Amino acid sequence: MTQPPIEQDFHPFLARYRAEHPEDVLVFEEEVSADQEVTGVIWTLAARGKHPLLVFERVAGLGVPVVTNLFGSRERIARLLGAEPGRLHAAYQALAARAIDPREVGTGKVLESVEQKSIDLGTLPLLRHFETDRAPYITSGVIAAEHPDGGGGNLSYHRAMVRSKTELATSLHSRGHLWRLLALYAERGRPMPVAMVIGAHPLFMLAASARVGFGVDERRIAGGLFGAPLEVVRTPRYGIAVPAAAEIVLEGVIEPGVEAEEGPFGEFTGYSSYRSTKN
Repeated sequence: MTQPPIEQDFHPFLARYRAEHPEDVLVFEEEVSADQEVTGVIWTLAARGKHPLLVFERVAGLGVPVVTNLFGSRERIARLLGAEPGRLHAAYQALAARAIDPREVGTGKVLESVEQKSIDLGTLPLLRHFETDRAPYITSGVIAAEHPDGGGGNLSYHRAMVRSKTELATSLHSRGHLWRLLALYAERGRPMPVAMVIGAHPLFMLAASARVGFGVDERRIAGGLFGAPLEVVRTPRYGIAVPAAAEIVLEGVIEPGVEAEEGPFGEFTGYSSYRSTKN
């Protein structure tokens, strides 16, 4: 029997998982603070050996629910891959090996609301995780970038701190693939266009964490995990391929040689934001 295609929108995934595994989901209906409280709940539960998927229905000042701890247990990751317990690694390797080119579609949920000018990053639903954080951080943002000569793209995770209303400072991890791409743009005297995906289907997020060679496009690996091409749209300003069903995507540039106070950070400027109008 042919396996039906996996819905690439996060919301149907979450609804299905809550229905099929209610014992693995903890929902907080009371309001919590966006300043350290979400992280505090995660750490408190972890200290007790508990790692449920967490849904915070009301986070003060954000206006949207927060879903976190998605990858907090190996059992849950195995379920994402349709794997038997203890077969997570083998299942991931088998699916990833069936990489499929993305399929560009004309439109998608992420394009339902488009802002073509620089935005105030303070209006985004961001958390402050620890007392020592100097500002709210994006900790699960997936940065997508393209090779300047058309040699494929790259997905990678980079924490990003809000530095001003229109700037994020982000760690590029020296010798990482995004760092290497930035060097190529620097050689050409150009800033590097990037898109940051905030919120997407967990299989896309797993693909973004893949340890692969330089030039291997993790969007193809996402297709292998889905068993069907990752559906992508092009960002309005720079034409970077991002998931059509993503929650929020930011566009900007990283300027070679520009650093923020916390070390060798790239600096994002001139953002456009486009996000779904659906909860």
